[in-house]
Amino acid sequence: MFFMTKHIVDAIVLNIKRTFPYAKVSNGLSLPVSLTLIFSELLTVPTALIFDLWARRYQRFGFTLLEEEFVDMELAPSFRPETSKRPRSFQFFKVPLRRLFNSAIRCDWKKFIEVLEVNFNEIKHSGACASMLLHVVESALRCAYYANVNESRFRKAGIKTPKALYRSLLIAHLSAIPTSSVLDLLAYPVQRRGVPILDQDLPPVWPV
Repeated sequence: MFFMTKHIVDAIVLNIKRTFPYAKVSNGLSLPVSLTLIFSELLTVPTALIFDLWARRYQRFGFTLLEEEFVDMELAPSFRPETSKRPRSFQFFKVPLRRLFNSAIRCDWKKFIEVLEVNFNEIKHSGACASMLLHVVESALRCAYYANVNESRFRKAGIKTPKALYRSLLIAHLSAIPTSSVLDLLAYPVQRRGVPILDQDLPPVWPV
């Protein structure tokens, strides 16, 4: 099953459906956000297909690899044109990418989670416009969690663990962190108007 690809395609469909309602309520201000988001998701589809094909090597042993890592887009909040919740500011958060890359390369999943969870809490409670950054961070944490869980599962079954797959998956997430802040920067003036673009278009991912 192509779980990661389905997650991305479902996100594209959702964001296409919401493009014009957002544009209507924001007088077109949201269009650059929606179009940039959809374009970036389309670019992600080939990468998602590669990961899904890679995961199929392990799925034949009865493990639903990547199913738990990527949640159903149906869990995203329902559309509301406006909200009273507005970000206080926009800021670029300093994420220790070098330490995280090193942890991913060493397949030290617990250290990866320990380091990134500090940033997760900082971003979540900042009150800043950081919806997309928070989502990417949450998704990386979720993948690292299941990397650790599945490594134990595979060892107990006597099967070679999918370390290389998870290493690459986490590196892909880390590579998306800088560009996610660009989307948040575009979304900031829209969210300041009380239009919850991005904020209500992403399903809850972390904690598991």
